[in-house]
Amino acid sequence: MSLSRSFTHLTDKSALKTDPYHVYYVNSTTVYLLQPPKSHPSSRSRPWIITRKLMKNQSAFILYHPLTSKPYSFNFHPYNLHFSQLNPTPLAVFYAFKSHYPVDKLLVLHNYALFALYGGGQLQGCPRFNSDSSSWVELSSRNVNFDDVISFEDKVYVVDRQGITKLVNYYKTIRKISIGKTVVSHPLISGSGRFGWRKRFAIDGETLYLVVRMAEKLFDVFRLKSRGKGFYWDRVDQFKGNKVLFMARDCYFFLRASRKFPGREYRNCIVFSEAAFPQYGNDCWEFTESDNVRRNEVDIAVFRLDDERFVREGEGENSGFPKIDWSPPDWIFNVSVFSADEFQKHSVSESSSSQSEREPDEDERLDSATTKFEGLDIRSDLVPTLQKIWRNHGNIINDSIVRNGDIVARALESLATIVQILEDNPVQSLSDSQADYLSFTLSDLRNICFKVYWLVSFVEKALKVHKSKPLVESLNNLSQLSSQVKERRAILLGELANLDEEENKLKEEMTKVSEMIPFFGEVKFDEAIGAGLTGVC
Repeated sequence: MSLSRSFTHLTDKSALKTDPYHVYYVNSTTVYLLQPPKSHPSSRSRPWIITRKLMKNQSAFILYHPLTSKPYSFNFHPYNLHFSQLNPTPLAVFYAFKSHYPVDKLLVLHNYALFALYGGGQLQGCPRFNSDSSSWVELSSRNVNFDDVISFEDKVYVVDRQGITKLVNYYKTIRKISIGKTVVSHPLISGSGRFGWRKRFAIDGETLYLVVRMAEKLFDVFRLKSRGKGFYWDRVDQFKGNKVLFMARDCYFFLRASRKFPGREYRNCIVFSEAAFPQYGNDCWEFTESDNVRRNEVDIAVFRLDDERFVREGEGENSGFPKIDWSPPDWIFNVSVFSADEFQKHSVSESSSSQSEREPDEDERLDSATTKFEGLDIRSDLVPTLQKIWRNHGNIINDSIVRNGDIVARALESLATIVQILEDNPVQSLSDSQADYLSFTLSDLRNICFKVYWLVSFVEKALKVHKSKPLVESLNNLSQLSSQVKERRAILLGELANLDEEENKLKEEMTKVSEMIPFFGEVKFDEAIGAGLTGVC
C-alpha cells in the first residue's frame, strides 16, 4: 500500500492530486474554547469546547464533539454565531484530506514538508509539497510500524510500537527526507509490539510527552528528558500546572483543571475517547472494527496519573469525578444573533445547501461589526492593529498554507489580539490565560506559515518574564522586607540618639547638683547618719 498511488503532490499549497481530474483538499480543523463576553451576565458560566470544521462551500461550518467527533444536531452559519464575541481560544489545530486510503494523521511542517501516517502505522513524507516536482517517500518498512509523528522544537519525532523514538531528517534545499538517528533506543514495551494500543505524543509548552496505554485500564505517561548527550523517556505521575490532557482520535489539548471546567477533580488526568488509542491488529489499528466507533457512540473514559484510577464516563455519581457537560451552555444562544428558538429554526444542515449558500442581509452585516481587510471580514476594533503590522512587516499571509478565508481571518484576529496584549499590559499584569494564549496562538500562526518571525522574540520575552513572576514576586517581597528593616533601623538609631542626648543632659544635671552639696566625700543616703559611730576610738 502506498500513498504515492493515491496522490503525488500538493498544488497551490491546498490540494493533493493524482491527475488533473482528481483533487484532494487539505482541511484545517480547529478545537476552540468558547467563553461568554466579560460584560455578559453569564460571564462566570462554564465555557464550551467544540471542534469547528468548515464545510466545502466555506459559507457555513459544522461543530463537533471535541473527543468523539460526533456532530452536534445543528450546524451554524458564520453570522448565526459570532465567534469574535465568544473569546475564542484555539486549543488544537489538525489537518486531514481524503484519499483512497484513510489517513490517520497529517503533519504539516512550516511551508514545505508534509508527513502522512496511514494504514495503521505506515508513514510517508513529502519534502516539498508546494512544488510541482514533489513526490512521496516511504519512511516505514515491513518490519517497523510507527504509532505517531510530531514536530517539537523544530525537529520531527516518530515513535514505533515498542516506544523506540527516532528523528526524521528533512532537507528543504535538496528535497530529501529520511528516517534519522535513534533518540531513545530503550523499548518501553516488551515483546514484538504486535499486541497493545497505539502510543500518542503530546506537547505542553516546552515538554514532550508520550502516552502509553499499558492495559485496558492502565496508562503510563513519559516526558522526554536529556541525559548527557542522549535522551530518555522519564515516567511522570502528574502534569505541570495541575492540567488535564484531552485526547481524541485526531488531536489532543491541555487545559488547567478549574472549577468551571472540567472540575478540579480532573487534575493530572487523561480524558480520552477509546478511538484515541486503537488496538493493534495484524497489520493496522482496529478502531474501525469497533462497534461503538461504527455506531458513532465512542466511549469516553478518565485515567488519573497519581492514583491510577480509571473511570468510564457515566459510571455514576460515586465515581469521584463530576460529569463533564459537553452540551452547549445556555449563554451561547444569548450571545448569538438568534434566540434559542430562532437558533434552531435558522440552523443550517449539510443537506440544506440553499440556506448554506444564502448571503447575509444588511442588518446581519451590521451586527457582525466587521471591516474588510485584505478582502477578509475582520473585527473592526482589530483592523488598525493589522494595518500597522502590514506597514511595518508587509503582507504576512502570502506563504500561508491555509487558503480558507474564514480561518485566515480568525488567525489574523488572533495575531492582532497578541499584539494588543503585548502593547497594553505591563509585564506584572500578564495573566496565566493570556500567557497560554500568547504561546498557543504564536505556535499556531507559525504552523500555518504566517510571517511572524518579528513577533517571536517579544512573545518569548513575555513568557520568560511571566514564568519568572514567582521569583520576581519573591524578590519584591524580600526588597520590601529589606526596606522595612532599614526603616526600622533608622527609627531605632533615631531613638538611640535621643537616649544618648537624654543621658548627656542627665550627666550635666548631676554635675550641677553635686557642685551645690556643702561637704566633701561620698554620702550614702540609704545608711544611718551615725553608722560606725560606736566603733570610733
